[in-house]
Amino acid sequence: MRFLIIGNEMRRFLTVKQYLEKAHDNLEIVVAFGMQCGLKLLDTNEHSLMLVSLPSEDKSVYEVLPLIRQATPIPIILEAPFWSNEMAQAYNLGADFCLQEPVGIDDLVGLLNAQYRRLTRISHAEYKKNWFFLQQAPFTSV
Repeated sequence: MRFLIIGNEMRRFLTVKQYLEKAHDNLEIVVAFGMQCGLKLLDTNEHSLMLVSLPSEDKSVYEVLPLIRQATPIPIILEAPFWSNEMAQAYNLGADFCLQEPVGIDDLVGLLNAQYRRLTRISHAEYKKNWFFLQQAPFTSV
């Protein structure tokens, strides 16, 4: 299983990648810097989930979100500093989940773990085996 993370905060996302890949043997996290790089990776690889986190001045996500949605049915999580009606607009353009920035690393890892469980239909008992590791991870150190 492969998750694609597109954003500009590489250090933050590499930390997320480290903890999720240690917790799940069959999960690969691909981190792309910027929307153009992310779209190229989306075209060349098969992903199970996509997280897009771009600053508010980068509106390119609103232009490409409908195209991504037409091209693939994978869940799209959009993290941004939404203004009044932008979150509704993002849902209408194809986002499945919208997160209001700033989102802490521990919350982001928790959300991606929940998505992993849903996509793999992993049992709660099996997930709890890895839960101890996730609780010990120093997410707030970044």
